[in-house]
Amino acid sequence: GDPSTRQGPRIVGFLKPNLLRMDFSNKFVTAQVIHTPTTTVPCSASS
Repeated sequence: GDPSTRQGPRIVGFLKPNLLRMDFSNKFVTAQVIHTPTTTVPCSASS
């Protein structure tokens, strides 16, 4: 068999959890930014 086709599912299985984690952290950060006062947003954005 072709090595590239054999490692394909492994790459997908590795990428999917990372994409889900990134999506979750993005939602989490967005929720934090929404809940924080607007005065603290420039401070967190510059750091």
